Amino acid sequence: MINKPRFLAITLIFIVFVSCFTYSVSAKKTIENSLLRLHIIANSDADFDQKLKISVRDAVLRDCAHLFENAKSRQETLDIAEENLSVIEDVAEKEIARRGYSYPVKAVVEREKFPVKRYENIVLPAGDYDAVKILIGEGAGKNWWCVMYPPLCFVDEATVRSGKETLKASLPPLEYELIASEDALPVEFRFKILELIEKITP
Repeated sequence: MINKPRFLAITLIFIVFVSCFTYSVSAKKTIENSLLRLHIIANSDADFDQKLKISVRDAVLRDCAHLFENAKSRQETLDIAEENLSVIEDVAEKEIARRGYSYPVKAVVEREKFPVKRYENIVLPAGDYDAVKILIGEGAGKNWWCVMYPPLCFVDEATVRSGKETLKASLPPLEYELIASEDALPVEFRFKILELIEKITP
């Protein structure tokens, strides 16, 4: 004989779980489609190539910041990036030459997978994001990434602070609450659980 209270409790838990999972997947997609990432890949894992990657990062963030300073949306930032890929390549190539290397550089805009990323009290879920990707030489080394829009990786603190405010304004309140926390660890844990569920869900 079925224990009705227990059956109802299990059914309710299942409905809540499915609802939460469905909302989390939807929220994750909203977050993915609200951001533009910057992704720089070193020539190799050799120490000098990794240091060069950081020099290229600094040069691109410094010398290309003016291109994006008036961008008001992710799409504007994406359009500006696509129109200026050759400029980004030129900045990177000049920095590489200044450091005494001759690696070629390729800048492209692609949809890529990224792991969970934490910015103080902001935790972005792992997922597929549009990204400006800069490949140095063979592009076989460890990579570095950040968020171009909203601007969370440009050089000055005021820009990063403004970027966080833009992120809050550009996301629905529930989605923003999902990624923001005074204690970021529970947020990361929620996204890890979501990743595991997605892997076992057809």
